[in-house]
Amino acid sequence: MTRGRGANHAYVVTENNQTSLDVLTQALARDWIDKPAVARRMELSPDRQRQVEPPLPGEADEVDELMRRARRRIAERQERRRRIERTPRRGL
Repeated sequence: MTRGRGANHAYVVTENNQTSLDVLTQALARDWIDKPAVARRMELSPDRQRQVEPPLPGEADEVDELMRRARRRIAERQERRRRIERTPRRGL
C-alpha cells in the first residue's frame, strides 16, 4: 500500500478464488501490531493476569498522613534554609 498526497494505491496479490477486494478488506480489518515492543511484552506477560487489589480500609488515610508529614518536613527545611540565608555572616 502506498500513500501519496494526490492518491493512495493498494497493490494486492490474490490466491485461488479470492478477489482483490476480499484480500484488501481482510488486511484492513486485521488487528495489526502497531504497538511498541515494550507494550506488547506487557500484554503477553504472565504478571499482567494479576489483579491489583483495592486498598484496605485505612491504607489511603495512612498514605495521606505520610504525604502531609513529608510536605511539613519540606516546608520546615525550606524555612530553615531561608533563615540561614538571612543571617549575616561573620568573617573569620
